[in-house]
Amino acid sequence: MKKITDDTATFERFRNPDVVYVDKTAHLHRLVAHPTRRFFFIARPRRFGKSLMLSTLQAIFEGRKALFEGLAISKTDYDWQIYPVIHLDFSGVGESTVEEAKKVLQGYMASSLHAAGCAYNADVTVAQNLANAITTLHERTGKQVVVLIDEYDAPVGDAFDDLEKANAIREFLATIFVQIKRNEDLIRFAMLTGVTRFTNLSVFSKLNTLVDLTLDADFASMLGYTEEELRENFSEQMHAHAQKMGLSDEVYLERLRKWYDGYRFSPKSEVRVYNPLAIAKTLVTMDSEFNATWTTTGHPSIIAKFARRNQLSFTQFVQNENPLIPIAQLDVAALSSVGEIDLLYQTGYLTFDARDAEGFISLKVPNEEVLQDYKGFLLDLAVGETERNAFCNTIARILFDRNFSALFELFKSFFAKVYYSPTEKGGGKIEEANYLRLLQTMLEWSGLKVTVQANVVGKQTDLVLEAMGAVFIFELKRSDNGTVQDAIAQIRENHYAEPYVASGCPIYLIGLVFDKTTHLLANMGVEKFLRDNAASPAVFE
Repeated sequence: MKKITDDTATFERFRNPDVVYVDKTAHLHRLVAHPTRRFFFIARPRRFGKSLMLSTLQAIFEGRKALFEGLAISKTDYDWQIYPVIHLDFSGVGESTVEEAKKVLQGYMASSLHAAGCAYNADVTVAQNLANAITTLHERTGKQVVVLIDEYDAPVGDAFDDLEKANAIREFLATIFVQIKRNEDLIRFAMLTGVTRFTNLSVFSKLNTLVDLTLDADFASMLGYTEEELRENFSEQMHAHAQKMGLSDEVYLERLRKWYDGYRFSPKSEVRVYNPLAIAKTLVTMDSEFNATWTTTGHPSIIAKFARRNQLSFTQFVQNENPLIPIAQLDVAALSSVGEIDLLYQTGYLTFDARDAEGFISLKVPNEEVLQDYKGFLLDLAVGETERNAFCNTIARILFDRNFSALFELFKSFFAKVYYSPTEKGGGKIEEANYLRLLQTMLEWSGLKVTVQANVVGKQTDLVLEAMGAVFIFELKRSDNGTVQDAIAQIRENHYAEPYVASGCPIYLIGLVFDKTTHLLANMGVEKFLRDNAASPAVFE
């Protein structure tokens, strides 16, 4: 059984005969051998194989034909000419000031030009150094130059909590990228990758020959693994993992699909792909259950910085509501106009779901891993990432003590920090299901056993929590739909407690009422379940 690497290895390392490599060179051949197109761009979520793709392109243009033996490109008539390559990587700038960021970028440029065989001249600008290197390499070799730029947008994303700083860095980068346009006659091929598509960078506005592959149906599977590729390349490892988990191969694949599949990168293609890092980490560790993988490597800096400046609304996404939007909304133009939905899409937290006849598209959360990360985001935004453990411990202690007044105050605090989307706010009406999903999220992320909308004699409970030796049955209402007394009466009248009586645990009926205008938790009522004689609920306001 071949080994699987779960790091950001170079193409050369993947070509070890003992390592699994999913052959994407048919896609790359269409790019490098195109008769008229030479400059390309593609945006994909982080850790989706962009760096490996550029490493592979570098090996192609360096003429390292032996590395490609047996791969799709080796079966074509590609000529394997050798070209000088400049390979820039702008990831990980993350400095506190614009000047510090510029110094880091200067260091990146100097290192990259040195690797390409060019000296760096500190007496001229970073942009001029790139232009000089292109000219020097062309004159030295008599060949056009290949320019590969990885994570072109990372420095802007790193500064996204400070728009003035982000715009200053964007302008600085623009002076670098424009050199591709100014020297295009000397360039054989250029590929830029990133997470976001900042359309007002000069690389888009001035390099009018740049081909954007981001939504191209023909390249929807160039990054990520299709299910066919999984079966072809990882069947032994998946079978071994399925046996360890005690699952049949088909049940295993069904669950793997739920957790890590679902990315659809073109609205004009039905092709869906698995997150490649998720597959690698899952099949390397072979844990007894599926876990977060891609999301544990950190959040994209741009979305974390966005969250510091704005409140993120997750209610419609955790409920998998998919409103139709114009596809143009997904383009990121001016930094100040970056919106929540387009940013979540570009960073991989939303993906294409459907497209109607008029060209409007809907988005959805791609898979279970991302959904769980959404919920963690929501809890972090409400209580603070560093406070999450303390918050979870507090809930457990309150439930153990049956301290319902403290539970009410905790719930009030949580819902007061939740942000609802402008559409919801503007409509002045948020459905009870929105509150229910948020309550479910909070309790699940506290490590508690939650059942939502369980069927009981033809009716559906809102939420049942089994924790700390007791059962807590919740019914939620808006203030225009009833009181806490109405909510608790509904629990009794629909016999929601009956399935839990045999457990012998105490059962508590809890009604929550949310203000229809402020969306705050207004009232909570609690009543201990008594089969023969129900007591009046204790009401907290």
